[in-house]
Amino acid sequence: KIRIAKVFGIRISLDELEEKIKDIGYDVVCKNFNDKITIYYLKGQNIEKNLSKISNITGLSKLAFHFISLAEFPRTAVGKINHAKLNILN
Repeated sequence: KIRIAKVFGIRISLDELEEKIKDIGYDVVCKNFNDKITIYYLKGQNIEKNLSKISNITGLSKLAFHFISLAEFPRTAVGKINHAKLNILN
């Protein structure tokens, strides 16, 4: 399933965004929520200091992002990210 977000009229592949953020050293999960991209990250990563870099990667304003720190990503029984549980964390 392709995960696409449309924020401020710009279409963003959430899978590609996650990969680009992983390339700069952060383990993240991205979701589209309330016309913003929520970036879930693991505690201690301090990803928000790279907001400018993430904004440049996407071409989106810094206002398009919301960050949530987690102790760990919720996972299904088979070890995949549980996106349904992430939805209730917003």
